Amino acid sequence: MKGTLLLSLLLLNTFILSSQDTTKALAFNQVPNSSQSVLPLKELDSSDIYPTIAENFIVINKNVNMAYTRVRIEDVTGVVFFDKQLQGNRMIDVSDFKAGTYIIKIATQKEIALGQFVKR
Repeated sequence: MKGTLLLSLLLLNTFILSSQDTTKALAFNQVPNSSQSVLPLKELDSSDIYPTIAENFIVINKNVNMAYTRVRIEDVTGVVFFDKQLQGNRMIDVSDFKAGTYIIKIATQKEIALGQFVKR
């Protein structure tokens, strides 16, 4: 089930990093062209994002490279609740999110990582 969900997300979204972007900002949902390349996809596990059942905050593990990192959190219908470029802060406030399952996408210069957590 988890692999199917991640595969569905991959098919629905194309994640790319523009090689012409001097700010190193990461772009979601763009169509690749000759100046862009598709990044490899990685599946996050419970040691990369915790707690997997959250009430107020989730934390991104110290092993996830946060240099030029963009984090997006969506519900299972694709509604975006969080979408920011992060450089060091590993704690994300989810206290205002409704109870449910959320998909977290972490894009670095080298890869896109997908995971999920439940908000109580």
